[in-house]
Amino acid sequence: MNARAFLGFALHKELDDLGEHEQAWSALQNAWAAKRTTLQYRSADTRALFAHLRTARVAPAHVEPRCDGVITPIFIVGMHRSGTSLLERMLSGHSRIAAAGELYDFPAQLRLASNHHGRGALDLTVATRLNYADFAVIGEGYLQATQWRRGAQSIFTDKLPSNFVNLGYIAMALPHARFLHVVRHPLDTGLSNLRELFSDACPYSYDQQELGEYYDCYRKLMQHWHSVLPGRIHDIGYEAMVTAPDTTIDRALQFIGLSSEQECIRIEQRSAAVATASSGRIHGAIDQASVGAWKRYATQLQPLSSRLAADGWL
Repeated sequence: MNARAFLGFALHKELDDLGEHEQAWSALQNAWAAKRTTLQYRSADTRALFAHLRTARVAPAHVEPRCDGVITPIFIVGMHRSGTSLLERMLSGHSRIAAAGELYDFPAQLRLASNHHGRGALDLTVATRLNYADFAVIGEGYLQATQWRRGAQSIFTDKLPSNFVNLGYIAMALPHARFLHVVRHPLDTGLSNLRELFSDACPYSYDQQELGEYYDCYRKLMQHWHSVLPGRIHDIGYEAMVTAPDTTIDRALQFIGLSSEQECIRIEQRSAAVATASSGRIHGAIDQASVGAWKRYATQLQPLSSRLAADGWL
């Protein structure tokens, strides 16, 4: 089945490049069907987890942002394929920021604290057991585990998009952490997820209804985090990043507590490797090519767009 999935996604890419969009979509649907047989994803589990997170106690210490040597993780979160890799690439040009990449170190600390091995960024068993966790220990474990990645820098980025589920736990474990939340047009985000063959991540992304439901859960959870973590989360629009990168990155740096540096928007001058699905796009200059990409598949995306509209996201 994996071979059929690989073939289907590859065929979709070739046909899309040729402008054969109907055939490309058919190949993509076949790829979803093949990949879906290898997964054990249940929307009910997602709903239960997110419902628990919206009612769980979150009592983080209130601290002002500091950049005077205090170790400050910058968590870049959002839906997968929303532009988080581009944002980290831009921030990596700053002289005071180390880009640590897409880390599972914080989820790993949550698993240790709950004595439960799970998959992904979080599951309901881990979340339930964290009611009794020592978050100071979790935070210290995370900082020790990531020390080699940040080197001599005290400020570093952790770009695991799905860490958005853990914002309440991160805030309690790491009082100085800051959160940058990337938001992209829902249909561009959706199409980009549907066209990506993930390994174990994003099991909801091979069915338009499941993807739409997950997106609704994600946006409602982010609304909740904004309400319980006032001033800790800075929203960044993907479209703003690519149309006005200098202004957008300056506001993000101001939120972190750093001054502007022009090197941040010169991402084409950087040679560091990128180990995410966006690696093929962010080695060049910032461009707007992906904005509105969903429009060429507007008809085929009707199930997803109808769901997003019904939930109020379109």
